[in-house]
Amino acid sequence: MTRSLPFLMLASLGLAIWSGTYLIAELWVNPARHLIQIMSNPDLARGADTIDDLWPRATASLLSARLLVPGNAEYHLWDGWLHQRQAERSPPWSNAAKGALQSAENAYGEALHQRPSWGLPWINRAQVRVRQGFTDEVTMADLQRAVHFDPHNPHIVKQAMRLGFALWHGMDRDERVGFLHLLQKNVSLMPYDTIDLARRQGLLDQIRPFYAADPKFRQLWEKKLGPGR
Repeated sequence: MTRSLPFLMLASLGLAIWSGTYLIAELWVNPARHLIQIMSNPDLARGADTIDDLWPRATASLLSARLLVPGNAEYHLWDGWLHQRQAERSPPWSNAAKGALQSAENAYGEALHQRPSWGLPWINRAQVRVRQGFTDEVTMADLQRAVHFDPHNPHIVKQAMRLGFALWHGMDRDERVGFLHLLQKNVSLMPYDTIDLARRQGLLDQIRPFYAADPKFRQLWEKKLGPGR
């Protein structure tokens, strides 16, 4: 028992140091979380100067947290979110938007390096790749992995449904079958938006059977598109 005391003391000291390091890192992440809330809420984001003022501190603090705890995938996810929101408030295809999207993609990639079975960074990276114009097999693979690793997360499934329509014309036969199966299983998550997205891509014929099979959805279909469509 006496011999084990030094080991227990060292273990306790190591745990205390790790806990303290993690708490400090969490404090450093808070400015980034706060800024993302402001950027995501239209009512809070009206003052662009406020966002610009908060940006340097948020990014610097988040970098400190990532350096202090480099293996924390969540911190890289926050970094990706921060730059993705920054891209959304920049003019489309501007250098600012392109740079922010590339930074977001890199951050999500680092999060996936730490936690490859986490669905959220996969779907977020697919989003920013589509925003950059990459509707290729890499983006499709990101979407598929997101759903594979987190099939019961409504946010991920809905984003996969939205992105799938954007990727449809580049899919092969098996990918299209898989995407239609995803729609069939989850059309209840966003029945109105699914019709709008399909109409935009000329895919109403592909989704019509999903609505015809359920009286409630069939009524919704006819309300949006008219009887006999």
